Amino acid sequence: MRRTLLGRSVTVARLSRSAARWWAWLGRHPDVTDTVLALFLLALAVPRLGFIGVGARWPPDTVAVLLVVAGTAPLALRRRRPATVLAVVSLVTVLHRPLTGTAVPDFLAVLIAVWTVGALCPPAVARTANGVALVVVPTALLPGLDVAHPEEVLRNYVLFAIVWALGNQHRRGAEARVAAVREREARLNQQRESLVREAAAAERLRLARDLHDVVAHHVTLMVVQADTTRRGEASTLSPRTARTLESVCATGRQAMTEMRRLLAVIDVTPTPQPVLDVDLAGLLDRTRAAGLSVDLRTRGVPVPLPPTVAAPAYRVVQEALTNALRHAGPQARVGLTLAYDPGRLTIRVVDEPAVPGPRPADPGVGRGLAGMRDRVTQLGGTVRTGPTPPGGFEVVAHLPLPATPDGDAGHG
Repeated sequence: MRRTLLGRSVTVARLSRSAARWWAWLGRHPDVTDTVLALFLLALAVPRLGFIGVGARWPPDTVAVLLVVAGTAPLALRRRRPATVLAVVSLVTVLHRPLTGTAVPDFLAVLIAVWTVGALCPPAVARTANGVALVVVPTALLPGLDVAHPEEVLRNYVLFAIVWALGNQHRRGAEARVAAVREREARLNQQRESLVREAAAAERLRLARDLHDVVAHHVTLMVVQADTTRRGEASTLSPRTARTLESVCATGRQAMTEMRRLLAVIDVTPTPQPVLDVDLAGLLDRTRAAGLSVDLRTRGVPVPLPPTVAAPAYRVVQEALTNALRHAGPQARVGLTLAYDPGRLTIRVVDEPAVPGPRPADPGVGRGLAGMRDRVTQLGGTVRTGPTPPGGFEVVAHLPLPATPDGDAGHG
């Protein structure tokens, strides 16, 4: 019994998968779908002409056969020329009784054409085409109806109006879905650009501060030492040495002036640096809004971070998320783990692209990750980066935490 049920369930699952594959294939080939639809309607209409089956008449009415073919075959082009197809099948339906003297076998092809016009044509075209069809076609069918029963007369008009309304509703729904997708794409692009600009601005700020704090500091020391030597030992220096020291001082001061001009061009605004403790939530919100699915996990007991660690830690997370957004795509999944261990903070960021496969370029050679390594190395930490299967990327940074007087890392 169990084997029978299991075998049936497997068969049903296989049939479902086969049907799903065929349905998807037909969705990718609308012309084939429409051709099959036209042939199906033709197969339904031909037997009603009376030359097949019991009481068949032979030879068949050639005009009737041609009209049936002309009233169904155009449906193969209904998505390419919806208004034209509606005009052809409507005309064939109107001419059927005058040319053959018999009632129209059915007008299902006209209803399908009406729905297609309402669903695919612009509103103005749909109103014109379907309005004409709504008036002309049901009116042409009146001689075949029993006018003594008004419901039969109104039935066709109501049916045409309902099909038109359904097609129009389908068009509105499709337009709304397209607009929603475009709006979401625009929002994601804006969020990605914002993250990229933020990362670029942060890197530019770091470079400018390095120029100001490191280079300017050493140049200033050089100028001060040279000037002190020139003035303090003027009596013992040879004229050539004194001129050399004076030239060193002038060159150093000129270098400082040029550096100030360069920093002014960079236009660095002395804004507070974002830190991991306070600004991580906002960074994750912006990243998730850009399309990444970020899962934050914390191990250990979080402790307040000193500014010397909190700011670089934030930049590590920011650069890793930006790298994932660039290379893994907006639909990727990202795991962010913050591990608070005694004397060390470990940041691990692993992305899983939505479409597994090799990356278009090795993200490890970018300036962002190089800048990340520089920040962490200056603190005495380490950074490890590399690919993960299938097609993901991992960033692991270990940042040392200073010990407090009671022996714990961080400070309160």
